[in-house]
Amino acid sequence: MKYIMTVMIFFSLSQYAFSEDLPPVIYAEYYACEYDEGKTERQMSKWITRWNAWMDSTDLNEYGAVLLKPLFRSPSSGIDLMWVGHTPSNYELARGLSAFNATNQKQYWPAKKCSINMLARQYSMGNLSVSDLDPKEFVVGYWFCKFNKEATIRDAYFAQKKIVTTANQAGRKMSSRIIMPRQGVPASLKEYDFALAYIHKNMEDWGANVDDHFSSARNTENQKEADKIFSCDSSVVYTGKVVRN
Repeated sequence: MKYIMTVMIFFSLSQYAFSEDLPPVIYAEYYACEYDEGKTERQMSKWITRWNAWMDSTDLNEYGAVLLKPLFRSPSSGIDLMWVGHTPSNYELARGLSAFNATNQKQYWPAKKCSINMLARQYSMGNLSVSDLDPKEFVVGYWFCKFNKEATIRDAYFAQKKIVTTANQAGRKMSSRIIMPRQGVPASLKEYDFALAYIHKNMEDWGANVDDHFSSARNTENQKEADKIFSCDSSVVYTGKVVRN
């Protein structure tokens, strides 16, 4: 009996020790806004230059940001841009917000009507980092997802990771993120459990990756397993520029 108990404990501890951990959480802020009357991307570019100069004068070295604009989204009105800022900790995000609010940067922001002001957590996977993206035009596709059974974010993450890893091993340059809205969640997203982002280096890679997915990857065992865990709809596509990395 003692031997059996020892073996059971060993296998239990081994399973725990070798179980794969989730990656570090990325904390992100999302602002989806419309340009003020008479304001355009030109004014936004000037604001970003001013903001980057201010950031260079601070010790907020762990904050990065991208600026997205809708490519395929219906209705097309309501969102001209989406600012996505990210840090490795909620502390750094909060510290940056406090420093920003103490300046006059906000009054010059050229898109003050924002329909989304949201905080979220992200888990990342794939072979693209922000530094790999075309800084002037990368692509992000968002899907909004629900669990199909009593699953967890962990289940969804590792199911999605298998899909992305297989794609990377086949030569496709792409990354993905599981996004969990936390505070300021808009009504349109409250029916979903999480969002799923696919990130592509540039427009050409996005086109090639989509073609490959529907021609060879859609009916793989990895995809079928993921389909048992979660289902997604209401996809939208944005192009993006790297603001700060």
